[in-house]
Amino acid sequence: MRGSRTLLLAAIGAAVSAGLIAAAPRDGKEAPPLRAADLEPALRTRADAIIDALAAPRYRDRRAAQQSLRALHAAYLAALAKFANDEVLRDGVIETLGESVAEAAIARDLAAMDPPRRRAGQQFRAENPALFADMYSLSWTRQLAALRAVAKLPETDTRAEHFVLQAVEHASPLIAVEALNLLKTGRYRSDAVVDALCRIVEEQAPPNWRQSYYDSSKPAPHLAALEALEKIASRHAAPLLARMLLDPQHSSACRDGLLATALAATGEKRAIPLLMDAMELKSYRSSSVSRNGKTVSWQTGDTRLLAAIRLTGQKESQYGMTNLTEPYARSVTTYGFAEDSQRAEALKKFRQWWADHKDQAPYKDLTPLALPPRHTPLPEEMTPREDD
Repeated sequence: MRGSRTLLLAAIGAAVSAGLIAAAPRDGKEAPPLRAADLEPALRTRADAIIDALAAPRYRDRRAAQQSLRALHAAYLAALAKFANDEVLRDGVIETLGESVAEAAIARDLAAMDPPRRRAGQQFRAENPALFADMYSLSWTRQLAALRAVAKLPETDTRAEHFVLQAVEHASPLIAVEALNLLKTGRYRSDAVVDALCRIVEEQAPPNWRQSYYDSSKPAPHLAALEALEKIASRHAAPLLARMLLDPQHSSACRDGLLATALAATGEKRAIPLLMDAMELKSYRSSSVSRNGKTVSWQTGDTRLLAAIRLTGQKESQYGMTNLTEPYARSVTTYGFAEDSQRAEALKKFRQWWADHKDQAPYKDLTPLALPPRHTPLPEEMTPREDD
């Protein structure tokens, strides 16, 4: 306690020395020096005055208030830093600075939220102070423990969503995977969650899709993100999933099967007209898989047909489509046909079904889904090879 008090007084003393806090003069005489007991309330009074000035009518005054507030904060940090070489106080300095960083991050995140979410966040913090502190700790070990604790909360408690979303893109693969596993439960379903998952899927370099299936030692956040999107089943994800599925340049049997099942899970029927135009028999890519005496050949159009079949509430088995699960560390299912004749028959059958039902509810007057542009163009070195 003595060390912490010394650090606090030193920090406030630095602010006094910098002229940021001053005792009020009496009768025009020089102000007496501030006592230790007066330092903290004096600092609070000065900070409150600066914060009030942030709402001043003139920009010049608001700007000056911002600079004063930063100077006050800098004086506090500089005072702490002076004790970094003190063997007795160093641990307290590091702990106090870490807590300052965490508190700043908490304040920033709460300020960025709309009022209802901010109130929910503040309530969550009040009810779970230790967990909240771990969530924003600079220690990755404590953050990982916090994620695991969040996973044990009641499923209806989604107030930790912001923390989970931040963890999804964490520099630690272990923390990112833990967060993705939590999203795969479907507990968090907001558009912000869906956007984050779509961004992970979209930004994955095409060559890495193929590698991810066969090398379980490599992190594969995009595979986990697709699983989460299929579980969440939000229409908000449909435009991105449809655009990627309809892109023949980067297609592969494994990748497109996952995209098709995730798109079908959204139930977005406006994707069907787009899929109808992309079920060509002769496709851009093709491959085959043999397991236990069975062989399934795949073409680009097959997974588009698969998505359309499921979006209409039917099953691919009704169209002679089969699937094989590849027994790798990361199981992947390949959808396709045993014979080209089956593929041709399936296409013919589905086109006939569509002709019979497109003018009926819920397909009548269906406006095709608008596809978004790619937000993250791939660098030249990330363009796929023919076998990716």
